Amino acid sequence: MSAIVWDPQDTVATVTRPQLRLVQGGRADSARMHLSRRALAGWAAVLAAVILWGGTQAGAGTQESRVVSVHPGQTLSHIAAAELPDLPVRDAVILIQQANGLDGSGVSAGTELIIPAH
Repeated sequence: MSAIVWDPQDTVATVTRPQLRLVQGGRADSARMHLSRRALAGWAAVLAAVILWGGTQAGAGTQESRVVSVHPGQTLSHIAAAELPDLPVRDAVILIQQANGLDGSGVSAGTELIIPAH
């Protein structure tokens, strides 16, 4: 007589996961690394040029911060246009707001404002 024996361990399928290995070299890796180094060197050169150019420009027209008093009827835009004429008014207003810790654009007569050097 024969018998059939069932073992639950035999019916469980084992799944093998692929194993990943890190290897050095290879054309794709070295080309990508070479490109990254070139890009990094390019960005470094651009940054150095900007810093050097900015340094020469800063020395050409060095200005000190100054303080102005707000006159009756003046707005922050009027002051920005008069005190920082080489900047767009919006940018000049933002600089003055940041230098004085202002949240809005309202100023009162008699208030002293710092006009930052730019």
